[in-house]
Amino acid sequence: MKKMFTFLWLILFVANFSEAGNVPEWKKKKISEQQSFEIIKGIKNEVGLNATFNWMPQYMVKDFGHYNFPTFSKANNNVIWVVGTSYTGSPKPGAIYGFIINSTTQSVKSFKYADGFPNGLGGLAAFDENTAVMGLYTGELVRTTNGGTSWDTVHVYNNPDSAYVNGVKRVPGSDTVYAFGDADSKGIFMGRSVNKGLTWTRLTLGPKGSKSTWYGYAGYDQCLATITGKVWYTAYSYATPKDSILVSSSADGGVTWVENSVFLKPDIATNYYFRSINFKDANVGYGVSRQTTSSSDFANWYHKTTDGGKTWTDGIDMEPGQLHRIQKVYSVQSIPGSDWVLGVGVGVAVGSKSWLSKDGGSTFEKIPTAGVTNLINFIAEDSSKIMVGGYKQLLIKIDSKDSNMVIFEVNTNVQKTLKRFDPTKDSVFVRGNFLPGNWWEKNIFKLADADGDGIYTGIWSMPTVPTKIAYKFVMRGATISGDKWEEGISDRIDTIPYTPIKLKTVWFENDSTSVYFDNNVTFRVNMSYQISKGFFAKATDSVVVRGEFNGWSGKAALLADADGDSIYTGTYNITSYKKFRYKFVKIQAIGDGWESSSDRNVGNLTGPTTVLPVEWFNQFHPNGVTFQVNMNLQTKLKR
Repeated sequence: MKKMFTFLWLILFVANFSEAGNVPEWKKKKISEQQSFEIIKGIKNEVGLNATFNWMPQYMVKDFGHYNFPTFSKANNNVIWVVGTSYTGSPKPGAIYGFIINSTTQSVKSFKYADGFPNGLGGLAAFDENTAVMGLYTGELVRTTNGGTSWDTVHVYNNPDSAYVNGVKRVPGSDTVYAFGDADSKGIFMGRSVNKGLTWTRLTLGPKGSKSTWYGYAGYDQCLATITGKVWYTAYSYATPKDSILVSSSADGGVTWVENSVFLKPDIATNYYFRSINFKDANVGYGVSRQTTSSSDFANWYHKTTDGGKTWTDGIDMEPGQLHRIQKVYSVQSIPGSDWVLGVGVGVAVGSKSWLSKDGGSTFEKIPTAGVTNLINFIAEDSSKIMVGGYKQLLIKIDSKDSNMVIFEVNTNVQKTLKRFDPTKDSVFVRGNFLPGNWWEKNIFKLADADGDGIYTGIWSMPTVPTKIAYKFVMRGATISGDKWEEGISDRIDTIPYTPIKLKTVWFENDSTSVYFDNNVTFRVNMSYQISKGFFAKATDSVVVRGEFNGWSGKAALLADADGDSIYTGTYNITSYKKFRYKFVKIQAIGDGWESSSDRNVGNLTGPTTVLPVEWFNQFHPNGVTFQVNMNLQTKLKR
């Protein structure tokens, strides 16, 4: 299992969502240009690159912003399952979406289950690339044996009104799996399967667990924990008055249970359940408690146990001396093969956060972390192979000893000012020769603007570093038609040494000026060729100008042929930037006829008036061609 995450950055996206596109004209003219870069030594910054941790954002789906990715399951044969739910927009809330990643075959398969509530995700346990069991908010356990293509219901407890699966956990390396759900009339539901989830037995719990007044936190498997030889669950009371937190464990496959009543400060009324528990071994475990409201300073505290869950420490701050609301932890787990303990969560108003302990969970240091939303859960193979999931994001840790971390930054503020880019609807990507699929893979390397300053940042890991890389920035989104490549500049070329580097922050299209002014611009287009070929009728058709200055729409910028020479002219006041793009459009009964050639570019306007040269519509125009042939030999031969 040593190589589970090694190839993830190469394979997560290759086959899923590529789209065809035209080759930009500039790409046919490769001109090298060297740009400066900085060597980064011991760098620590807001995008998460330091000597210990390198967080690299991953973007698996086209509508990534609609998904949470909080559930992971490690199967056999270098396979992990990453599972999430949609929560807004399309697809419908509650739709379950997942990826099966096989690092041996370097492949990724996606699957989807359900189209909305109440089929919420209550946890998943995977056994191999094909077999997994999933718990739903309807009290159902469903199973697949074909990699998520189809699912069969294998167990249902009670009815959907009172049943709610909160966790499904496999005993590592075995065919045994447990499922935990809210109490019904028989008490807490605890199911056990010893044949990879095919058949289930409902276990008999202790006297406390048999009451009908218990819930488990729907924390994506995190109210349930398993190690080889032991299983735990934690539940909270909804009775009045509230009971203490229940932490129960079994070391004999669920035949007998040790029930522990846990009291956390400040009191049961305000801190009455664990949102997650995870165990390193039979004694050492880590929990996160949560108060009734998440906005309080009493929510999301870290606790540790060293006696198998019988007693727990008081709440511990991940960042002592700081406001608790900026250090809300969601999950704390040990990292296999080390004394490291990792916590992930969120800081209200400061975005995603993560914390690392190298002393078994006694003290933590803050890790700079990419993203602006909650981190919920993670899976770790060892201290160098970690994947973290949360709201609208997925991160993987890349070990800097094995890879070269390169930071890209581009300033988009001019494009925003020109209304060519809307940060609420559009995204920025890097495309280049170092990416899987070369220049043409879409949506692989997405940049982020965590602090809203208009500078988009991203990190890419390059295990095999070429002498030079060539790349450009690309914009995509709701306000952009297709791909908006950088135009008017050559490929960006940088030499990459085998050390972490931060490339020079550049402006999109190298455009750093955003001065607006009034300019009377005269447009002229020769339509004689179109007329001679019957493509344009002077009596019934008209021609307009559309461009960035009028939203590429409308008929207001109408041109006229006053002297009948077939050159259509129009002057319009444009309050704009010194550069803009436009095209001529024929207005005809059969519809609008756009020029199929590239956008026309106007640059370096000085005002107050500009008369543009006469252009031919669609660049089609007659050319005088002289043909010559030497007939001297034919004359001598009298042919």
